[in-house]
Amino acid sequence: SRGLGDVYKRQEEKKDDKKEEKKEKKKEEKKEVKKDDKKEEKKVEKKDDEKDAKKTEKKDGKKDEKKGEEKKDDKKEEKNVEKKDGKKKEEKKKGNKEKKDEEKKEEKEEKEEKEEKTRRMMMTTKRRKIKRRMKTRRMMTKEEKEDDKEEKKEKKDNNNKIVKKEKKDEDDEKKKEKKKDEDKKDDDDDEKKKDKKKDEDKKDDDDDEKKKEKKKDEDKKDDDDDEKKKEKKKDEDKKDDDDDEKKKDKKKDEDKKDDDDDEKKKEKKKDEDK
Repeated sequence: SRGLGDVYKRQEEKKDDKKEEKKEKKKEEKKEVKKDDKKEEKKVEKKDDEKDAKKTEKKDGKKDEKKGEEKKDDKKEEKNVEKKDGKKKEEKKKGNKEKKDEEKKEEKEEKEEKEEKTRRMMMTTKRRKIKRRMKTRRMMTKEEKEDDKEEKKEKKDNNNKIVKKEKKDEDDEKKKEKKKDEDKKDDDDDEKKKDKKKDEDKKDDDDDEKKKEKKKDEDKKDDDDDEKKKEKKKDEDKKDDDDDEKKKDKKKDEDKKDDDDDEKKKEKKKDEDK
């Protein structure tokens, strides 16, 4: 059934209408035009792709060169950064005290600026009050003027007291800061002395250990020398014993020979007697 279906599909149907033929021709023409357009588009796309590939290759080559240069620069920067870090660490150790001193100076400057601003504000307010009083004085009586003078004196005294208190407070703060600085210096000196003592104790311990090691080495050498002497004595004793044994053997051999000679002489005498 499947094969028959394919056959029927492949068969050309006869069409009587001319309109349908025209439509088919138009469709075929459109299809051909579309195919040609697609082919041209593909060609254009291929050309564009080739151009883009060449451009990308050039860019990649340039990028690789740039990357190589960047790597070299990065290595140089890393070395410089390492050197800078080493220098920064040293500078940090040295600059901690400087930073603290700078912070203290900044705090003092801020306090002084605030005090100056307050003083300026006080001066401006005083000037305004003085102007107002000058206007009112013209209309004041003698008694009122005297009262005004007394009030001024009281205010001046109060202001002087306030200024004195502020100065005392500033002096007290300065003295406290000086004491703190002195205490810090004393603490730093104590720490330095402790560090020196520790270093000296370490050196003494190292020297003691070295002396002990030297003594041990010397004792080992002495023990080795004693052992060698003992071995030499043993070897000498063995040699002496060997020599004694050899002498004894020689004596025995000589005695045997003498005995043999005596026996031979006796035998000879016997033979002669016979």
